[in-house]
Amino acid sequence: MIWDWMTNPVYGLGTPTGRFDSASFKAAAATLYTEKMGMSTNTDTETSAEQVVADILRHIDAVLFTDPATGLWTLNLVRFDYDPSTLPELTPVDILEPPEMSRVSWEETLNEVKVKYIDRSLFFTERVAQAHESANHAVRGMIGSATFEFHGFSNSSLAQFAATRELKTHTYPLMQVKVIANRIAWNYRMGGVFRLTWPRSASSGWWSASLQSSMARWRTRRSRSVA
Repeated sequence: MIWDWMTNPVYGLGTPTGRFDSASFKAAAATLYTEKMGMSTNTDTETSAEQVVADILRHIDAVLFTDPATGLWTLNLVRFDYDPSTLPELTPVDILEPPEMSRVSWEETLNEVKVKYIDRSLFFTERVAQAHESANHAVRGMIGSATFEFHGFSNSSLAQFAATRELKTHTYPLMQVKVIANRIAWNYRMGGVFRLTWPRSASSGWWSASLQSSMARWRTRRSRSVA
């Protein structure tokens, strides 16, 4: 669907097919087929192709970017499909400035997620799937709930999967980290995973965590890369 919306010259963006990393799209398609993650959408209001593509990416939990090395549009699914022990690592030797770290509060987390979807087996009516997290509720002492629309999913199984996925993302106060590194990080890409090792303090040792890249920028004039 993303390929079609980006390449179609009539209702899409009309991007030439030669500007795509077709291997990444085929790999993503194979994974989505295995997961049985299909979508059924109806675009009957004025919208942009970019908005439609963004909504598809939200449904399938993926990132789309132009690879700076090839100049090609590349599609990456966000999945736990890696071995943490083999991840590339950034250490203080590679980092040019102390990482900027921030974490949301427990009050910003959720323990209940509702997903609205269109059930084709029930005459294409809107239904709701839910997921709950009792441990978060025990910490917060109250219900933290949010509703997400995934109208591209047309059965309860996919809607329940999406609800569980969203809850997993929002149930714990995850940390965001901005790292400025040397050229060792030149090939880090959106959706990729790397390990960051950094000292906690002078007296409390080190911490190490696996981080997923949400953005990557390169500043060649200063001979460093940002991941």
